[in-house]
Formats: sequence, structure tokens, C-alpha cells
Amino acid sequence: MSNEIRDSLKYTENHEWLKIDDNKAVVGITDPALNSMVVNLGELYSSKSKLSFSVQEKNPSLLALENEIQYMRASLEENLKNLISNAQIQLDNLQERKGQINYQLSQLPKTEQDLVNIKRQFDLNNELYQLLINYGYKRKKIQFILNAPKINTTPKIHNNWEDYYDDDWLSYIKEKEI
Repeated sequence: MSNEIRDSLKYTENHEWLKIDDNKAVVGITDPALNSMVVNLGELYSSKSKLSFSVQEKNPSLLALENEIQYMRASLEENLKNLISNAQIQLDNLQERKGQINYQLSQLPKTEQDLVNIKRQFDLNNELYQLLINYGYKRKKIQFILNAPKINTTPKIHNNWEDYYDDDWLSYIKEKEI
């Protein structure tokens, strides 16, 4: 097969190929059973053609060949139906996998948001701790802030550090000051 022809083919994982030319598709199938059936069917048609020139239509040999052709065609059709069914199952599995991956991808921004919020809470606690140190609070009295889990990252008013905490936390901080 020349490189020009080989390059125009599209291959599957199992080396079957597809060539599309003028809206016609030619498929190269490497399935041994299917290949064998197609070859046998071709040979049966060839034998029937040769025999039909020398015998009458009701000749037992010709009738036997026609029966073999019908049987081979039925077997070939059944084999093709099974291959199509298996391909559909694989396609369905791939679609399901695609859905699972898309779901995981859709969760990434939320996960990233959660991580950003956790980092923001951590940073705010550190900043508050530093601010209170700068205002003259003793480290021992405000050490608990570094591990404080409940911080409001969306304050209503931005006037001072107290705006970042709810009433429960403010009373807790005031208790620790005393």
C-alpha cells in the first residue's frame, strides 16, 4: 500500500481502517472470523456462478450451494449485528465515562473556591493576629486567633477588624482580653 493511500486511511485501535471517498465509506475489517466469512461467501458466490453455467436451476449441487450461501449470509449478518451491538456497548461506556469526567471537571471550580476560602480564612486570622499585636495586645492573649475556624470572609462593614467576626466571636475575643 503506498504512503499516499495509507495516509488517507483512519485507523482504529485494532488496526481496522476506514477510508472516506466522495461520501462513500470503505471499511477494512481485521476481525478474523468476519474476514473468513466474507472470503467464504465470495468463494460460494464464485462457485455458484461457475456451476450455474453448466447445470440446471434445480440441480442438487446448485441448490446445496444456494443453501450454503443463505446460511453464510445469515451467519455474516448475525456476526455483524453482534459487532454493532458490541460497538454500541463500548460507545455507551465511553459516553458514561465522558459524563463522569465532565462531572469531575465541573466540580473543580467549587473545590478551588473552597480552597481559596480556606486560605482566605487562614490569611485573615493571621492578619488579625498581626494587627492586634501591632495594637499592643499580648501574644499569649490572642494566640487562639491563629486557630480560629469561624471567620466571616464577607464583612458587612470594612471599618475595622471587628467587622470580620460575628457577635459570638466578638464576645469570645473580649473574654480572652480580660
